[in-house]
Amino acid sequence: MVGLTYVVRSLLFTSFISFAIPLVSIGGVLLVLLIMAQITPLYSISEFSLIQLTQFLNVLGNGDRLEGLLIIGLASGLVGSLFDAFNLLRYPGLRHY
Repeated sequence: MVGLTYVVRSLLFTSFISFAIPLVSIGGVLLVLLIMAQITPLYSISEFSLIQLTQFLNVLGNGDRLEGLLIIGLASGLVGSLFDAFNLLRYPGLRHY
């Protein structure tokens, strides 16, 4: 029973971290680009980059940037949990109860 709770806890923690990291990193890039847009010499570069990034998120989210960001996070969370499950199944000696 203790082993099952360890596995579930590990999978949930890995899924959450794998979900949050892309959201935080893309949000950080958006924040930096918005700050760069306030500096006059960097306005054109940051504006072009913001347009490209929002178009990319729109494509992934069927026209909604937030939905595109959530799709990236969900896909990353799923892949992270699959890697963790593979690691737990492949190397059972690494489990610390």
